[in-house]
Amino acid sequence: MKIDAKQRLAFLVKQLRGHKSYRAYGRILGVAGTTVQGWENMSSEPEMQNLAHIAKLAGYTLEELLDYLNGKPVQTEIPVERIVRQIKDMPAKQLALIGRAISDRFESIAE
Repeated sequence: MKIDAKQRLAFLVKQLRGHKSYRAYGRILGVAGTTVQGWENMSSEPEMQNLAHIAKLAGYTLEELLDYLNGKPVQTEIPVERIVRQIKDMPAKQLALIGRAISDRFESIAE
């Protein structure tokens, strides 16, 4: 992987990890926390299976992620299919929060 691609990947992984620890985010991906840390500091690269999982968590297809890593433009508009794909992969707690937010939104519109 070229240095630019490693930098883009490190940035994306850091964004996706957010405030989670390396270990907590590693559990989500099914890898060790030190592995996630290696991706962020660019000392290692994920295997294709892990790239596919990162893509899924970011709301991309693997092909879109590879395009992004290689510096190709990625569609900025989020198509409905991508949103549906992200929703299908969400944990139940997050879905419940979204459901409540949607319900609250519709209640405020109805008032």
